[in-house]
Amino acid sequence: MARHLASVLLFAVITMAACSKEAPSSSVFGGDAGLAAPVPVEVAVLQTGLLENTLRFSANLEAEIEVQALSRAPGQVLKLLVEEGDEVTQGQLLLRLESAEQLSTLRRTQAELAHAQRTFDRQQKLLSHGVVSDDVQETAAFELNRLKIANADAKRLLSYTSIRAAVAGTVTQRLVKRGDFVNPNQHLFTVTDFASLVAKVYVPENDMASVHEGQVVRLVSPGDKRESREAVVDRVAPIVDPRSGTAKVTIAIPNTTGLRPGAFLSVELVTEKNSNAILLPRKSLV
Repeated sequence: MARHLASVLLFAVITMAACSKEAPSSSVFGGDAGLAAPVPVEVAVLQTGLLENTLRFSANLEAEIEVQALSRAPGQVLKLLVEEGDEVTQGQLLLRLESAEQLSTLRRTQAELAHAQRTFDRQQKLLSHGVVSDDVQETAAFELNRLKIANADAKRLLSYTSIRAAVAGTVTQRLVKRGDFVNPNQHLFTVTDFASLVAKVYVPENDMASVHEGQVVRLVSPGDKRESREAVVDRVAPIVDPRSGTAKVTIAIPNTTGLRPGAFLSVELVTEKNSNAILLPRKSLV
């Protein structure tokens, strides 16, 4: 009896399913609503091409070679020889301080040194003839050496009145003007080597396995007319900052033309490339 009832129920279900497929749908008002609207389908040909995985960051450019020119002696600025934006070579004179006192000291020590040298030479001859004792000759030698040291000190102090560039580059800051009185260790100029520009990004620890020296990097600058320029990973820090969970990665820029220290950049660090990846076209249906 149970088996017969199950057969009847199965037949009823199949019949209802067939009727629902064959019978046209009707509206609530009894009219024929027709078939459902077709769904638009777009057909596209799949292509292969380059697919990259990248890590994206933002950074500001920094110059690795940037030196402050400091005063090493007090004095009044007598002459300015460079201005902001000027290109300078290593050792080039940037500024002169008033140096009358230092020059006078040097001339005095030079005269004293010359006199001490003549005295020593004369005592040396007398000693060879047995006219003077060894003590007299030692005193003359001591005085000569003392004045040599004093003369060297006078030359060094005079050199402090001439401020020179420690590195070649561009004068990016001038912080004094003619007539100013400066003190020792006062910041006078900044000289920056634009060829030493780098970008520093901080990569999460979980991504560090995919970062290595020599890796290709793309840089995009909002102020640069080019779409992007290539750079490379120069250094990867050997430690992770425990506070941020990141490691510093320094990116060297082979061609810094048109770039300036402090400029904002978008950085794309390419971690993987697949030249035969299947690419889907990015089109939306109209």
